[in-house]
Amino acid sequence: MTADVLPELVAYAADLAGRLPGEVAARAGLLAADTIGVTLAGGRRPEAERLVAGDGLTGSWRRSEPGDRPAATLLVAGGGYADPERAAYANATASCALELDEGVRPTGHPSAHVLPAALAAGEALGSRWRDVVRAYVAGYEVAAGLFTLFGFRGQLHPHGHLGGIGAAVAVATLAGTDPLRAAYTAAALPLLTTWPTCVEGSDVRNAWIGHAASTGLTAHRLAAAGYTGSRSALAAAFDGLVADRRPGVPVVPARAYLLGGYVKVYSACALTHGSIEAAASLAPVDGDAVESVEVAVGASGLRLAQPPADTPLGRRFSVPYAVAVALLHGGAPPERFDVPDPRALALAERVRLYEDHAATRAWPERAPAGVVLRLAGGDVRRATCAEPRGHPGAPVGADEMAAKFRTLTGHDDAVWTRLTDPSADTPTRDMLAGLIWNP
Repeated sequence: MTADVLPELVAYAADLAGRLPGEVAARAGLLAADTIGVTLAGGRRPEAERLVAGDGLTGSWRRSEPGDRPAATLLVAGGGYADPERAAYANATASCALELDEGVRPTGHPSAHVLPAALAAGEALGSRWRDVVRAYVAGYEVAAGLFTLFGFRGQLHPHGHLGGIGAAVAVATLAGTDPLRAAYTAAALPLLTTWPTCVEGSDVRNAWIGHAASTGLTAHRLAAAGYTGSRSALAAAFDGLVADRRPGVPVVPARAYLLGGYVKVYSACALTHGSIEAAASLAPVDGDAVESVEVAVGASGLRLAQPPADTPLGRRFSVPYAVAVALLHGGAPPERFDVPDPRALALAERVRLYEDHAATRAWPERAPAGVVLRLAGGDVRRATCAEPRGHPGAPVGADEMAAKFRTLTGHDDAVWTRLTDPSADTPTRDMLAGLIWNP
């Protein structure tokens, strides 16, 4: 078991957030707005609204007005307010529903874990937007740092555990309490999450991020009540039980983590993106004329080689289905996964994956993929993708991110511009006003 990384990592994150260099501030504004956009879109899913509504046993989380108790905005269909912990849970659960939330390599989604907690805490505390952005940066860097420092064993999935530590740091930063104490508290509250749950299409896995975001506020509640966190929990679990410390990776990065992540332009697991892009370059094709499709991926992509489970999430975690959609339609927007496409399902049966050892060696610096399309009559067409759009080696700019936001939310550029301003002196509740999609 290696040394405790949290003191150094939390101190680095606090210093960066305190200084907030211009490049970091600008990127934080873009990522925050992007995450809000995908949350609003994911919040339109019926299960997201039903989660908030509850039933005869659990009752509704929603309030029409903030009331006298601490409250935070719900970014799911129907809008309204909820207690901060519940708002963070509901919003974070919606944030990953469409598989359009940003991430870092080798694996992890800091923003979806951290931002909903920062928004809920900032709104409940009456914080200004600029202060929420600083707290978000601090929490993001802690979460991304942990995702980078530890390599997961076997089938462990990155949702629901390390990101909650970043969420706790963000909340403590806003509350003016000790972020290291909050980190130690959250470190003792992880979920054990697995890749097969995603592959089988179980969308309860969306709630893993909900758990982690709400853990950020729960950690604050526990610390305020006098509970003590654990200095050993992180290393005991993530340096020997379910993960290992990656050798040679420094605790403090040479460049802020949020400057090196990726923004999704395809509504599917990031491990499908290179294959989608290569296939899309060959589109459109007549599915009936296809004899076979061979897809070359790195070893990490092979975990998604199965046919799609019959759920929206299952289709987003199947390379054969994602490639079939891209070949037929030239892209991979949310609607192609939300509803099964019979032609894509039929074509997916003829898609086979194999490991490209060069792609395995290139990961995580790059995520190359290749597609070989064999058509009736002997015609063979090939395409490769050295690095998918939105990923570190092929970043998308602010204009394309704004277009994604408009498409997902229906809001205009004025809303995007407002949310991307990291120095705004506007109360957080006012920043979130008018965003809610109401059916």
